[in-house]
Amino acid sequence: MAAPLVDRNYHFPPFPPTPPDVQITPFSDFQEWGTRVIGADGVEHDGQGIPTIALAKSKKSKNKKKKAAATTGVKLPWWEEWFTGSGHLARSGVYDLTSNRVDRFHQAGTDFVKFHDVNTREYVKQIWLKFQIFVGLGSDGLKLGNSRNDDDNMSDDAFDDDEASSGPLDDVVVSPAEMFLDDPVQTIKIFLSSYMRSAGLMWDENKLDAAPRLMRFFVEFLLRNEAVPESADGFRESLDVIETAAKELPATPVISKTLPGAFSEACVVCWGSRLQSGWVRESDEEGEPEAKRTKTSLGDEEVLDGAKIEDVPDDEEMKDTTENTSWGASSDAQADSTGEVGWGGGGGWADDTDSWPDGKNPKPNEPEARIRPTLMDLLGPTALPHTHEPGIVEWSLRRLKSITVPDAAQDADGTEGDGAAAVEHRLASRMARIVLAPWLAWDPAHLEASAPHILGTSRGALVGDVNAPGHDMLKDEITLLVDPATLEASKLCVGMGLAATWVQIARVSGADNGGEESGGVGPGQYWYLEEFVLVLPSFWST
Repeated sequence: MAAPLVDRNYHFPPFPPTPPDVQITPFSDFQEWGTRVIGADGVEHDGQGIPTIALAKSKKSKNKKKKAAATTGVKLPWWEEWFTGSGHLARSGVYDLTSNRVDRFHQAGTDFVKFHDVNTREYVKQIWLKFQIFVGLGSDGLKLGNSRNDDDNMSDDAFDDDEASSGPLDDVVVSPAEMFLDDPVQTIKIFLSSYMRSAGLMWDENKLDAAPRLMRFFVEFLLRNEAVPESADGFRESLDVIETAAKELPATPVISKTLPGAFSEACVVCWGSRLQSGWVRESDEEGEPEAKRTKTSLGDEEVLDGAKIEDVPDDEEMKDTTENTSWGASSDAQADSTGEVGWGGGGGWADDTDSWPDGKNPKPNEPEARIRPTLMDLLGPTALPHTHEPGIVEWSLRRLKSITVPDAAQDADGTEGDGAAAVEHRLASRMARIVLAPWLAWDPAHLEASAPHILGTSRGALVGDVNAPGHDMLKDEITLLVDPATLEASKLCVGMGLAATWVQIARVSGADNGGEESGGVGPGQYWYLEEFVLVLPSFWST
């Protein structure tokens, strides 16, 4: 039967007549009845006052993200897959609390893998393998294969006959599992810091992001299943460390790519490098007394009791090859190449050059020429090169104590004139100030290499100078000046450690102060950073 013809000329208006017994409400008088409100009794009602009924959630809702990802072809991050999967809130069963706690811990490791696909990503699998070794879970949770390093074979078996028989009979050997259960906080601190470095886990940004996430899943699994209730308080406290690690570990490669920053680079362009010389060391000769901290001054004189200053260059050697102006050197033909090593920039400390994953040495970034900033670029015409010069040059690791964002309105007072103090005031109003405190003995395995050093290119007073208070690298705080753009991009966190060559911005001898001292920071307390070496998380432990 043919479809009826449609009169395409039929349209409104005119509207058809209203049917009998029907009243049409004008739109202006229409009242919606579907709005849900919470009544005085705390129960949700619709617009007519009828209590609403909560609908049961669809069983398919928890897999909504997963199905959406499958439909669009976009793969979810592995931790979201775990959250949306059945294992996130799974309970593995009741543990026999009368059994040995280490046995229960081993069982929990096996159960964890049943509910969490640690093979979901290769880097997640590698972290879990290393963690098993570190805490003595051995191969119970996952087959390790033959890829582990000899120095990583730290399962419970490693603490059997050889070590137990080498000491007195009454020595008590504590397994890695017992150490973890005794002090989960400290163990996780070590795993997420120094162990990650030594095990080669910190060279991959994916692993820096994944390690805290994996630890959170595992610790929450232990708590939820009450596998080892004796350690529950420690497990809960360790979650705070994990939260800190989740913020700081992914920030470490960002910091290493960002520092030294534009202001520090401009200072190097202006005054030249301070890295040509060796550093002050304690005497290595047998029978010599340890170097005393009664150093007087550096520069033209070599006065250092028990130590030496190597290859101090004269004024001509210290000058940069570029022509200086009153605001810094010309940026023409200035080039730089950057590279990264570990949790830092262009270096590291002794015996770490081959600590790379899979035994492969890193390939340096392709050299990329770029124009380096000058002081004029950042500050405009400035008298800084005339009122100040590089002073003490220190290599050390320091802990970030505080960060002050520049406030031009607040710090502008006292900036009149071209004297040293006025210049410092202007710096404070334009640059962020990062206060750094000494962080000593952070690497017990390499105490000499990691100890603070004063480089021979230094000029100025050290501890014990009769004419000035002097700089004490073991006690004194320094204030690093950083341009705001670098600070914003760096993701620096208070508490983290930075190892670098720090250069003091010292007043030129005899320079006119030209005003009051700079905003509570005494002369010589402003520094810049020439060579960035290493960044450590605030919870670093060995």
